[in-house]
Amino acid sequence: MSSPIIKKEKIEMSFYEALKKLVEGSKITRLDWNNESIYGFLFNGEVCIHNEDGDHRWIINDGDVLATDWIELLIN
Repeated sequence: MSSPIIKKEKIEMSFYEALKKLVEGSKITRLDWNNESIYGFLFNGEVCIHNEDGDHRWIINDGDVLATDWIELLIN
Protein backbone atom coordinates (compact mmCIF):
# COMPACT_ATOMS: atom_id res chain seq x y z
CA MET A 1 0.00 0.00 0.00
CA SER A 2 1.35 3.43 -0.92
CA SER A 3 1.80 6.09 1.74
CA PRO A 4 -0.33 9.18 1.39
CA ILE A 5 1.28 12.59 1.07
CA ILE A 6 -0.32 15.92 1.82
CA LYS A 7 -1.15 18.12 -1.17
CA LYS A 8 1.25 21.04 -1.27
CA GLU A 9 -1.48 23.69 -1.27
CA LYS A 10 -3.12 22.24 1.89
CA ILE A 11 -6.56 23.63 1.18
CA GLU A 12 -8.49 23.43 4.44
CA MET A 13 -12.14 22.40 4.38
CA SER A 14 -15.04 21.60 6.66
CA PHE A 15 -15.88 18.06 7.69
CA TYR A 16 -18.80 18.02 5.25
CA GLU A 17 -16.52 19.03 2.37
CA ALA A 18 -14.06 16.36 3.51
CA LEU A 19 -16.83 13.72 3.50
CA LYS A 20 -17.58 14.66 -0.10
CA LYS A 21 -13.90 13.99 -0.91
CA LEU A 22 -14.21 10.56 0.77
CA VAL A 23 -17.19 9.70 -1.43
CA GLU A 24 -15.10 10.74 -4.46
CA GLY A 25 -12.41 8.25 -3.36
CA SER A 26 -9.92 10.55 -1.63
CA LYS A 27 -8.28 10.14 1.74
CA ILE A 28 -8.55 12.94 4.31
CA THR A 29 -6.73 14.05 7.44
CA ARG A 30 -6.75 16.97 9.87
CA LEU A 31 -3.90 19.43 10.26
CA ASP A 32 -4.55 19.28 14.03
CA TRP A 33 -3.56 15.59 14.02
CA ASN A 34 -0.10 16.64 12.80
CA ASN A 35 0.49 13.13 11.44
CA GLU A 36 -0.15 12.30 7.78
CA SER A 37 -0.10 8.57 8.56
CA ILE A 38 -3.49 9.06 10.28
CA TYR A 39 -6.21 9.51 7.68
CA GLY A 40 -9.81 8.70 6.90
CA PHE A 41 -10.96 6.71 3.89
CA LEU A 42 -14.06 4.94 2.58
CA PHE A 43 -14.05 1.15 2.35
CA ASN A 44 -17.10 -0.84 1.20
CA GLY A 45 -19.35 2.12 2.00
CA GLU A 46 -18.00 2.46 5.54
CA VAL A 47 -15.97 5.41 6.85
CA CYS A 48 -12.68 4.05 8.20
CA ILE A 49 -9.57 5.53 9.77
CA HIS A 50 -5.98 4.42 9.31
CA ASN A 51 -3.59 4.94 12.21
CA GLU A 52 -0.54 3.30 13.77
CA ASP A 53 -2.69 0.32 14.85
CA GLY A 54 -4.02 -0.34 11.35
CA ASP A 55 -7.41 0.27 9.75
CA HIS A 56 -10.55 0.61 11.88
CA ARG A 57 -14.15 1.70 11.61
CA TRP A 58 -14.14 5.41 12.39
CA ILE A 59 -16.35 6.55 15.24
CA ILE A 60 -16.81 10.19 14.27
CA ASN A 61 -17.05 12.64 17.19
CA ASP A 62 -18.14 16.25 17.65
CA GLY A 63 -14.56 17.50 17.30
CA ASP A 64 -14.30 15.86 13.88
CA VAL A 65 -17.61 17.30 12.68
CA LEU A 66 -16.92 20.84 13.90
CA ALA A 67 -13.31 20.99 12.66
CA THR A 68 -12.45 23.13 9.64
CA ASP A 69 -8.83 22.01 9.21
CA TRP A 70 -9.49 18.97 7.01
CA ILE A 71 -7.23 18.42 4.01
CA GLU A 72 -7.21 15.95 1.13
CA LEU A 73 -4.32 13.49 0.75
CA LEU A 74 -2.76 12.19 -2.44
CA ILE A 75 -1.36 8.70 -2.93
CA ASN A 76 2.15 8.62 -4.36
